[in-house]
Amino acid sequence: MTDVKKGGRRKKDPARKLICVYLIPAVWIAFALINALLPARAYSDRERRSLAQFPSAENGAVLDGRFEEGFEEYAKDQVAGRDALMSAYCAVKSATFNRENGGVYRCADGYLMDMPKVPGEKLPSAYSALLRACDIWQDITLLAVPAAADVCSDLLPGYAREGTQDRLEAFSELTDKLPSSVNVCDVRDALLKAYEGGTQVYYRTDHHWTSAGAYEAYKELMKLWGMEAKEYKLLPVCGGFGGTLAAKYGTALKTDTIDIPVPDRMPMILVRISGQTGYTTTIYDMDAVDGPDPYTVFMGGNYGEVTIKTSHKGAGKLLVFKDSYFNALLPYLLDDFEEITFIDPRFYDGDATLLASQYRDRKVLVCYSRNTFLEDNSFTLVIEQ
Repeated sequence: MTDVKKGGRRKKDPARKLICVYLIPAVWIAFALINALLPARAYSDRERRSLAQFPSAENGAVLDGRFEEGFEEYAKDQVAGRDALMSAYCAVKSATFNRENGGVYRCADGYLMDMPKVPGEKLPSAYSALLRACDIWQDITLLAVPAAADVCSDLLPGYAREGTQDRLEAFSELTDKLPSSVNVCDVRDALLKAYEGGTQVYYRTDHHWTSAGAYEAYKELMKLWGMEAKEYKLLPVCGGFGGTLAAKYGTALKTDTIDIPVPDRMPMILVRISGQTGYTTTIYDMDAVDGPDPYTVFMGGNYGEVTIKTSHKGAGKLLVFKDSYFNALLPYLLDDFEEITFIDPRFYDGDATLLASQYRDRKVLVCYSRNTFLEDNSFTLVIEQ
């Protein structure tokens, strides 16, 4: 589209004027109206996460910048056609052979991996909470699950492998500072050995470990606690699984299979979820297999507090502070304890003082991914109460 000179002056093109003056502003106004009229979504099935909501302007949020930050997140999460726009963006990046998208790397053998967090100079809040917990409980074990990139690092693109050893050493130095009263169960070597032996210990499309990976950790826990690990068979319950990393990257290079462990002898259990009425007799939600997030076949997702009573009277009681990685480990522990209570501090809204007094005599397991341990402060909020 070109301008035409007449009498030494440039004549304006009517089509260009139409586009610049009317069409583009009209599109922007229409897009803004659509965004304003559409109801805000609470959850994204595609990304498997909660979406930001309109921020509150109370308690000085406008003056200290929290409102502006919250509104920016809200605008990004609630933009009309977000899923379609993300799919188109991911398709373009894949077509141009880009090895990274949304912080997720495309790796060898169809794996997708995100980069683990790195311990900083400041101690994470969960570390301080763990020290405080030592004043309440005498028998505490920390199981901090390494990310796939710290176990299967040979699958990463060459340029993304740098810093792996430094990251591992930094986390080891962090746990070495813990008092001797905290038992550290480092499962990285066990996971690495199983991986090098051909076992798939992490999903290709999701950040979680597989049931096979969780079993390696279970054996390490039993060894640390002086207990005998039981044998389990794995039963496939879901094929074609595409997890959170596939959602972030935009596509699954290879899909996964979700297995659940089956023991030779299944103990009878009663499961009580805080805030819900009645009991259930299973830790599996088989309806989740056909839902948007099949990984929630384990316990149906995350809850603030769950108590499981088993038929093993006198087998000891366990209290767990956890994130979602524990959900795949739980089935292996049912045959070793009379009662297991697990708290997810991110969702816990109970009485923390009562929690400490009610479970003071328990063996305690803190089971987090290393990323959660380094970044999340909800454990601190519960313990410090």
